[in-house]
Amino acid sequence: MAMPPPDAPLTTADCALYMGRSVDYVHKVIRLGHLRATRIGLPGERGRWAITPEDFRAFLEMVGWHRLPKVG
Repeated sequence: MAMPPPDAPLTTADCALYMGRSVDYVHKVIRLGHLRATRIGLPGERGRWAITPEDFRAFLEMVGWHRLPKVG
């Protein structure tokens, strides 16, 4: 899977698809603080997470992932 341009944030679904994991797994690692993400949305509304490609790559390196995406 090719990564989007560096200025385009990734979604939790993008990250889950790349890793072959569930979106729930990605939400869990965000809540645990292992993956940096910015919440997008207004208070009281269902929010989304924006993840920079650099933060996603750093997370993959932290967990020992071997198939790293190219960033930039």
